[in-house]
Amino acid sequence: MLNAFRVEPTGWSLAKLAGEAIANVENASAIDAIVMASAAYRGDTVYTGDFEDLERLREGFFQG
Repeated sequence: MLNAFRVEPTGWSLAKLAGEAIANVENASAIDAIVMASAAYRGDTVYTGDFEDLERLREGFFQG
């Protein structure tokens, strides 16, 4: 199953981007912020059942 996914380390730039999202989006969790920061960094699409929380983060990454 792991061969179907890309497992990547959380480096400094990704952690910083996720931390900024946590600071700017009320009640954002660290895991959600890392997922969305990673997707924003690469321009990926995220499929989720947790739409409301991830949408708030998405708006934070793609505003302006």
